Amino acid sequence: MRKSYWAKGASLDRVLEHAQQLNAEFKDNPDVIELADLVSKAKQLMKQTEEPTSENQER
Repeated sequence: MRKSYWAKGASLDRVLEHAQQLNAEFKDNPDVIELADLVSKAKQLMKQTEEPTSENQER
């Protein structure tokens, strides 16, 4: 969704913020918990792909 028309102007930080708000409103809802968890994992993966690794720096 990174380059999707529908994702323009959005960030995973903002999506995670909304998911956490929903989590507070719908306590113990497994779907909301899963959503927040998946967004958090996606954010971590995005961060990992953006950070240069030592292998990439040597090239």
